[in-house]
Amino acid sequence: MSLVERIKKERTYQKEVSGITYTLEIPKLSFIAQNLETNLTGFDLLKLQIKDWKNANEAHFVEDGDEKVDVEFDGEILEEFLSDHPEVVKELYADLIDKSMKRSEKLSQLGKHSKTTSKKQK
Repeated sequence: MSLVERIKKERTYQKEVSGITYTLEIPKLSFIAQNLETNLTGFDLLKLQIKDWKNANEAHFVEDGDEKVDVEFDGEILEEFLSDHPEVVKELYADLIDKSMKRSEKLSQLGKHSKTTSKKQK
């Protein structure tokens, strides 16, 4: 796996809410900086950062849905579902922000140890 692929993989995680396991991508800091002055809502952010789901079936989306009928990830279905489920938006958004903050803290520590180590080796 290339370094770029490893970096992208570190930004991706899964979160289960109400029986559906969502695959989310933590936004890049450049994306956050670009949108600080916009009216980007948590709902809008999630539509962009949710990349996939698992274990979704018709019963998750409609009253008469069949639990045996799997639903493949679809951005339009996602938008409709999130529009009707603010509790899911709230939970996923809070988790995404938490993961973003933790990743930022972790990234700020990267390289600090290697600089000290490389100085000692010289």
